This record gives sequence, structure tokens and C-alpha cells, in this order.
Amino acid sequence: MQKIKFTLIIVFSLFVAAVFAQVQLVTENEAGISRRLQHEIDMTKDPILGYVPKGRLIDAYRVRKDIVDIVNAANSRTGFTWVERGPNSDVVGPSNGNTRPGNGKTSGRVRAIWEDLSDATGNTVWVGGIDGGLWKTTNISSNPAAWSPINDFFGNLAVGSICQDPTDHNIMYFGTGEKAINADAVRGAGVWRSTDHGVSWAVMSGSTGFWNVSKVICDASGNLYVGCNSISNTAGLQRFNKSSETWTNITPSGLDPRVPDIELSSTGRMHITCGYYNTSSSSAG
Repeated sequence: MQKIKFTLIIVFSLFVAAVFAQVQLVTENEAGISRRLQHEIDMTKDPILGYVPKGRLIDAYRVRKDIVDIVNAANSRTGFTWVERGPNSDVVGPSNGNTRPGNGKTSGRVRAIWEDLSDATGNTVWVGGIDGGLWKTTNISSNPAAWSPINDFFGNLAVGSICQDPTDHNIMYFGTGEKAINADAVRGAGVWRSTDHGVSWAVMSGSTGFWNVSKVICDASGNLYVGCNSISNTAGLQRFNKSSETWTNITPSGLDPRVPDIELSSTGRMHITCGYYNTSSSSAG
């Protein structure tokens, strides 16, 4: 019994010693709460006044708000004035009165717009309507602009993206199909090319399986890149080599083959997004 009491006394003594050591450590530690608080005060106080001028925070907030209000007001006056330019009828075109179903607007909802690289004034613009075909104006700065439908008899009128070869402005492309997977999305049938500055067009061989083209874009050498965003096939990201006239699937491995957007930087670096969400859990990405 005496042995047990002796053992308990030793254990209790060790415990008290450990607690006392911890208290001493906290008390003597320079990174204690008081020192940290004092450090914060020293870093934020006015060195002349010797204390933290809390009222200045309110003043700074008011000054910032005034600056933001001034900038926003200036932008609203000078940078964001929009004026409708059409196309909303084809009265100047060869098929006067040929409206599309639904809202009667001949171009339908516009998914693509392209400023012609050959026109230094920026007045020549091409637009693509989903189920409305390809349109062109040479006076976009006018109101109203005069639009002409290029052709009502393409094999597919769902023009979703337009681009132009920077090395030869006579070469133009448009991709067909609607990248948005909405209930009334229109399916495409490939990429069309013109070699005479948009006068005549033909579907490109090897592209008819590109159903929902999200974007067509040319690099500095005139090679074409096509992004496809379809839950029905895996066309993904395609590259058309201008010199060899061949297609190559360059979709990154391991990623969703749906490519809703492509961007090329000024240095030639390509950026793409992969995957597209819709309500079907089996096809959401």
C-alpha cells in the first residue's frame, strides 16, 4: 500500500512540474498574445500621433467610393452606348421577304460576328445566324446598316463562328452548328471555306462530322483550328494544316472532348476550355 502511495506521489509531482513548465514557457515566450497585439498596433499606428487613427479608414472608404462613382459615370457616358445594327430583314437581298420561322427575323439569333481584315475602315462586317445563314454589310457604321444574305442554299445555315486567314484575306471559314445545348439547338454539318473573299463557299472535305462547331480560328500561319461542342460525337479540337490540306484531331487526352471555346494569344499560345454542362447527369462535364 505504501508503495502505491509513493508511486502516485511521484506521478502527481511529475504532472505538476510539467504544467508549471508549460506555464513558464507561455509566460516567457516573446510571441505571446500581448506582444503580437502590440506589434499590430506598432505597424498600423501613425508614427507622429502615436496611435491608430481609426477615423481615416472611413475617410479612405468615402474617397474610394467617390472615385469609383466618377469612373463608372464616365464609362456609362462614353464607352457603353449600343445601337442595333441588324440584320433584321433582307429587303436589300436577292430573296426579298424570305423570313425565317419563329420571330420572322431573317437572320435568326446571331452567334457569330467578324470584322473583315481587308477593310481598314472596319465597316465591312460578317455575321452568322443560327438557322439564318451568313450575312454581310459594308456600312456597319450606318443606321440602319444594309445587309445582304450571302446564300440561302448552303447545305447548312446554322453559322456559329466565322474567321479569316491573316496571311490571305481571300480565304475565309465558317463553322456550323450551335454550341449551346439548348432545346432548340440547331445541328451543323461541318466547316465551309471560301477562297474568293466570301463570294462562293464549299464544305471542307473531312469536316462533315463536326456537328456543333463552337469556334473556328486561324493562327498566324493561316492554319485553321476548330472546336466542337457536341454530346453526340467526339470531334473535339481539330487542326487543319493549310499547306498539306489535312485534318488532325488534337484534343488533349484525358479531357472532355467537348470544346466550347478556343483562344490564341499574340504569341501563338492556344488556350481551350473543355467540358460543357447540361441537365443530363450522364453528359454533364
